[in-house]
Amino acid sequence: MDKRFWLVLSAVIIGLVAIFMLGGGKANDAAADFSGDASQVQDDDHIVNPQASRDVVLIEYGDFECLGCGALYPVLKQVESEFAGQVTFIFRHFPLTSIHRNAFAAHRAAEAAARQGQFFAMHDLLYENQETWNGPSSADPGGVSIETATTIFEQFAQQINLDLERFKTDFASEDVASAINKFVDSGQQLNLSSTPSLLLNGQPIQTPGSVEQLRQVLQEAVDAASPLNEQ
Repeated sequence: MDKRFWLVLSAVIIGLVAIFMLGGGKANDAAADFSGDASQVQDDDHIVNPQASRDVVLIEYGDFECLGCGALYPVLKQVESEFAGQVTFIFRHFPLTSIHRNAFAAHRAAEAAARQGQFFAMHDLLYENQETWNGPSSADPGGVSIETATTIFEQFAQQINLDLERFKTDFASEDVASAINKFVDSGQQLNLSSTPSLLLNGQPIQTPGSVEQLRQVLQEAVDAASPLNEQ
């Protein structure tokens, strides 16, 4: 990891935790009834590696505009590669609309991309280019406007070869908004109030401060789930 990553992550952990303790929010009244057990894998979950073992499941509730989520992104990418067959990795929408003006639109972009089988391609672009569509700080009143951000999302859609007209239609649709709100409702069922929020096998865990920390947590879960440890 480079020095910039550690500086950003330290700032997130030390200085921004209080900001993120606001809970996810819906941007409109689109239907979003959630029923079931949110701690378990859902049929409509966005799963990084669907063929992986379900013995160990890591769920992230994230906000694309959240700086903490942006700092965690490369950590998760690293362990997703290392534990590709052993751990199921899931991302769920949890935009903090009360403090992140472009968050719901960003989640619309990812969910619209999902309609064309490209959720994680858009997910990655949103995090890797967070400052481009968000600005240097989400608290900056002079940051990127929603109109400019939407144009950038459309450019991302073209970059990953989506049907642009279909993307625009889905982006603006109530169906996409409802899908996002359903994930928000599932997080609220779990009493989540911050991003990133991680659940390992249905139980909340502390956001790791490094790849090494998360690697250790996952390895312990994998070892515990091994048949060799069953009595």
